[in-house]
Formats: sequence, structure tokens, C-alpha cells
Amino acid sequence: MDIVIRPVTAGEHAELGEITAQAYLGDGLLDFGESDAYLGELRDVAKRAAAAEVLVAVADGASRPASAALGRDGRGAHAHRA
Repeated sequence: MDIVIRPVTAGEHAELGEITAQAYLGDGLLDFGESDAYLGELRDVAKRAAAAEVLVAVADGASRPASAALGRDGRGAHAHRA
């Protein structure tokens, strides 16, 4: 299986935002579930991409990518997958 890692495109922001939000919800990481105010931040990939390098990893035949955000200042790295 080949995996391509590349910068996210603007057209993928909504999908990756939803992947990120669902990863947090699925793992029970939000105190207020679907009502948690932080969901808006999690879904805002455009904001993250303006402050960090957001990468996607796409495997051959995969219908959804995985993502990672790497802080440009060397702090923080977050990964999410479908």
C-alpha cells in the first residue's frame, strides 16, 4: 500500500474538520459532546492551516484521508484519522 503525505488543500478543509471533530467525539474527549463549544475550533481547518502546517496522508484506495497539524513554531503536533 502506498501512502502519499502532502499539504492539505482548501477543498479538503471541511472534510478534515469533520474527521477531527468526530475523532474527538468518538474518543470522548469533549466534556459536552455535540454541544461542546470547542467543536467549532476543531472543525476550523482553515484557521489551523493559517498557523500551522496541516498535512494529509492518503492511502491508495482510501476514501478518506488522515491529517496532522504541525506547529510552525516547533510546538505541538496533532494527528487525526478517519
